[in-house]
Amino acid sequence: VWTEEEPGPPETVRLRVSPGLAHKFRVTRYHLSQAVKELPDGGIEVRFEVAGAGEMIPWLLSWGAALEVLEPEWLRETMIEVLEEMLARSRRSPGEVKA
Repeated sequence: VWTEEEPGPPETVRLRVSPGLAHKFRVTRYHLSQAVKELPDGGIEVRFEVAGAGEMIPWLLSWGAALEVLEPEWLRETMIEVLEEMLARSRRSPGEVKA
């Protein structure tokens, strides 16, 4: 269950899941609102209606490149920002401080 201290109205979160990971979402219900749509390439699109979608970020990151956030746009942009920062940190020498 994803909630925030002051949850807003529910919003739609749509994810595209690669064929290699799709089976996890076919057999596991991660949220009561979860709906799965099969895609021609063997992947799936997963839809959730949640309040507090920002709390999903660590969970979304845990799936790595096998998952893409389609909407909402703010969540997609946040994921891109987090991943870009992770990449930038990984490219620096260990212990190097960002200038």
